[in-house]
Amino acid sequence: KQWYQRRVRGVEDKFDIERRGIAAEAVAKWVKERAEVVIEVIRPPNYTNAILLGVFLFAVSGTLLLKGNSLDFLYKWKYWAITSMFIMFAMTSGQMWLHIRGAPFAHVDRASGRTSFI
Repeated sequence: KQWYQRRVRGVEDKFDIERRGIAAEAVAKWVKERAEVVIEVIRPPNYTNAILLGVFLFAVSGTLLLKGNSLDFLYKWKYWAITSMFIMFAMTSGQMWLHIRGAPFAHVDRASGRTSFI
C-alpha cells in the first residue's frame, strides 16, 4: 500500500492551525502522525545578533576615531535630548507594542469566520 492508503480519512486529517500553530515542526509532526513520512526541519542559523553587534561596534569605533580625544559631545544637552526622543518614540510605537505583547499575526472571527490580518 502507498502512504496515502494506509489509514482511513477522518476528522483529524485537517491541520488545525489555531490549536497546533504554524511552525514547521508542528506541521512535520502532523504529517508524520498521519502519513508516516518523516520530514526533517532544518533551520538556517540566525546571524542578526552578530550583525547588530558589528554595526554597533563599527559606529562606536567610528565615533571615537572621528572625535579623537575630544569627547565633549557627551556633555551637550542637545545630543541627549535627541537620543532620548528617539528612544521614547521607538518605545511608544506600535512595533514595540507588538514586540512586547506578542500579538498574533492573524485573528479569526468566530461569528463570521473571516480572517483579519494585522
